[in-house]
Amino acid sequence: MRFAWKVFLSTVIVIAVVFAIGGFILITSFFDSALSRETDRALEENQLTKLAYESAATTYVNQGEKLTDEAVINSVSSLESSGRRGIVVADENYETVFTSTGEAADMQLMAETEADRTYRIGRTGERYEITVCCRTTVGERTVYLETSRDITSIFQEREMQFDTYTEWSIVLLLLSAIVMLAVSMFLTRPLARLSATTRRIAEGDYDVRMRVKGEDEIAEFTRDFNAMTDAVQDKMYDLENTARQREDFVASFAHELKTPLTSIIGYADMLRSKQMAPEEMFLASNYIFTEGKRLEALSLKLLELMVLDRQEFEKRRVNPRVLMEEIEGLMLPIMEKAGLILEVSAQNAVLMIEPDLFKTLLVNLIDNARKASEPGSTIEVYGHVRGRDYLFCVRDHGRGIPEDEIKKITEAFYMVDKSRARAQNGAGLGLALSDKIARLHGSRLEFKSVVGSGTLVCIRVRRAAGRRRA
Repeated sequence: MRFAWKVFLSTVIVIAVVFAIGGFILITSFFDSALSRETDRALEENQLTKLAYESAATTYVNQGEKLTDEAVINSVSSLESSGRRGIVVADENYETVFTSTGEAADMQLMAETEADRTYRIGRTGERYEITVCCRTTVGERTVYLETSRDITSIFQEREMQFDTYTEWSIVLLLLSAIVMLAVSMFLTRPLARLSATTRRIAEGDYDVRMRVKGEDEIAEFTRDFNAMTDAVQDKMYDLENTARQREDFVASFAHELKTPLTSIIGYADMLRSKQMAPEEMFLASNYIFTEGKRLEALSLKLLELMVLDRQEFEKRRVNPRVLMEEIEGLMLPIMEKAGLILEVSAQNAVLMIEPDLFKTLLVNLIDNARKASEPGSTIEVYGHVRGRDYLFCVRDHGRGIPEDEIKKITEAFYMVDKSRARAQNGAGLGLALSDKIARLHGSRLEFKSVVGSGTLVCIRVRRAAGRRRA
């Protein structure tokens, strides 16, 4: 059953129950009030009848006569002639002495009557009446006086009220049902729109969103739903990007392996299967050696990337100036062999970093600068304090990087100049590894490059609390 129908039916049932209970209580209250008034009148009439009888019977006694049945009848007859109706008189044995109704005395009611009066509400056919009985003694003659009052009208009035209330309750209930049906449809309309939106999203329309109206719970739920959809869409895009990057990674890796392996196998087969001149043997062996070194570098870089994804590293307090001096000593022989000038400068500070990883990051940046530079040019490596951060920078004056390729250079296996990079045993993983290390330190690589003028790469690291050493 739809939620709108549940709201509609439950509301209509509640209204019907409230109407029924409320009407019953209201009509019963009016009836009880009317019945109480009629009962008081019946008791009052019985009391007046008793006083009138006692007055008439006392007259007989004062005249020296006995209260015989005839005298009692005469006394009561005078009351009937005065306008009172429904009088029954019985003696001490509950035998009827006089009746104006043609009915015998109610022996059970008289048996229950002692000093005070007793009454009972009874029904005869379609007629309701209140019968009141009292006991009185005059001249040593005890009799029971029974009076009746017709109260059929209040019972009939109650039945009419129930009928009228039932008719109007049905009318009002139908009107309420129509109103509640419209209200339930209106209140659940956002849920219907939400259901339609979820179906569209399930069909692949991930950009659709619900419109937020008002500030009630449904509006809040709509906002949460839109936020959830945004989060799911972002996660899907991230997963798609990750899957695409992995596909690109596998494709690039396969491509990087295919060419050198084919050449290595081919030259190795030539060396083992045919006689070659010494010069040709040297060239073939040298190519096998060169491609083998490149595959070795490729495997080491891949291993480092895998280790970074699966390992947590402990950061230590490090002076970047000492770190830069170690890197300078490591890279100077390589720079001299390539005919390049390496200039290193650094300010003292205290950083919380993993020194081995950070050394790998800077070495990769310097090595990339070396590959992009021509012999005789200068590579500058410097570090200085910048506010609360410490800034490491590597600048070269080489070929530069086109602007549309800067966003891609940290992707695995991406190379700006593939032929030159392969000639230098490059695999396109150095910057990917450096970017991974930078992110482990809560930072990122910042590139500025001009084609033909060179490239500047910087990384910012938050300084640790502590005094600077001179």
